[in-house]
Amino acid sequence: MVILMKHIRATNPIFENKSHGSGGGFAVLKNYWEKFDLSLLYMRLNKHSGTPSWLLLFMYVCGLLSNPNSVNNISQKVSESPVLHTITGFTTVTQCALSRFMARVTDWVALGTERLKVFLSHPILKLEPDDVIAVDDTKIEHPYGHKIPFLCWLFDSSEKINVYCMNLVTTLAVKANGLEFPLLWRIWRKTDKVEQKKSKIELVKQMLLHIRQQVGDIPLWVAMDRWFLCKNLFKWLESINFNWVTKAKSNTALFQLTWYDANGKPRFRPVNPRQLLMQVAHRFIGKKNERVSIAIPDIFIKMPEQKVGKRGRVVTKYKYVPIAAIAVTRLPEDVEQRATLQSSDASIAAYHGTHLIISNRHDAPEAALEAYVKRWRIEVFYRAAKQELGLTSCLAQNEYSHMAHIEMLFVAETLVRVAMWELHLLNEEDKGDDIIFTHGQVLKGIFTASCRIVSVTQQGIESIQVYFDTTGTLFSRFIRKKWPTFMSLVPWVINHIFEATA
Repeated sequence: MVILMKHIRATNPIFENKSHGSGGGFAVLKNYWEKFDLSLLYMRLNKHSGTPSWLLLFMYVCGLLSNPNSVNNISQKVSESPVLHTITGFTTVTQCALSRFMARVTDWVALGTERLKVFLSHPILKLEPDDVIAVDDTKIEHPYGHKIPFLCWLFDSSEKINVYCMNLVTTLAVKANGLEFPLLWRIWRKTDKVEQKKSKIELVKQMLLHIRQQVGDIPLWVAMDRWFLCKNLFKWLESINFNWVTKAKSNTALFQLTWYDANGKPRFRPVNPRQLLMQVAHRFIGKKNERVSIAIPDIFIKMPEQKVGKRGRVVTKYKYVPIAAIAVTRLPEDVEQRATLQSSDASIAAYHGTHLIISNRHDAPEAALEAYVKRWRIEVFYRAAKQELGLTSCLAQNEYSHMAHIEMLFVAETLVRVAMWELHLLNEEDKGDDIIFTHGQVLKGIFTASCRIVSVTQQGIESIQVYFDTTGTLFSRFIRKKWPTFMSLVPWVINHIFEATA
């Protein structure tokens, strides 16, 4: 057998044309990234060689907006974006580089606190009096990590099964002007080690204390679901000027003021939430398509107090404290269920649309109810984070990789939420219409929209033109307004730091 070998002259390699791709709005994301000076924040993360840390994290945030399912998918999405190539100076990042950097030993919890300090000091994200902080936890399943120590078996109440997962405790800010963004996060550990064993209530206290240190002594609401119903937590919140509101459990011990004796001493009778709801059940008959709330007066709860006894010992005594009790129907969590009563003596156990909301602000039941209604926004945040930002898609077996993934997701969600809020303000100013865009519409229509990038020279001036897909038509005015002057991403903006002399 004769083998014929043909010599071919070496030629220049043929590269793929990167003028078309996704990520047309990454330049808008760069504008928000520079608005909060995030590059300066992440410059402290030293890197031995290669791409600097702040640039890697910016590209990772861009990849999260593309709904990834792995770090490999993030690096692929980043490499396919022509706009991101221009922003980063045609810097490419591989999956190995991202994985090694995210797996490094880094105190991401402390870095999240620094990030919160930067965000809350900005006028847009600064918390105002009576803003709401929603508290909740979620489970992040990890099917391939049965040997990872920070995972454990927990019961998922939504799916009614036991899952091997990570339990994430989160706080979310909901401002009065409609802007909402995530604040801090903690990972609850199921361990027997005393130095690492902390309850979810202790983790919530840590996060709220960090928030209080940043915002000062302004009054804020803390909205929680019924799992966090704890009297010691309520007393702690009141001690640092937090107003609390939550949903009462079926066995919550409450007391109703009935009469005063001859000496003017109040007398109470014990009641439970079901009995209170039955008192106002007749007022919900026929109210199918509207949210109805009824404040029930003269409701008290026993709160513990530490006092020194006669022998010098510290004893716990209970004091009757007035609270707000609001019977409400058609909350956001069960708005799809039927909320009607057939008769005034119908069983409340079969009536799943009525709940009893309790709060320490007995003088402002309407404000307490509005604060609890905003608690549902943290459930919406979890849904968007899991379905559109890849909260459950990190399959690394390193704890620091998961912490970095969560921290960058919080950064990405904050930038997206600020963009959504400013987009709605722009629509109200220009058209006078209150058009509400969903989270997915903003991601697909602005940040990850398909585009074509062209370099054009006109009259000796070189410019870069970006042509968006037709999905960006609804957001054209917003993109023009938020498009940055300079495409290159640098650690700091010179005319911002030296504004007086620039």
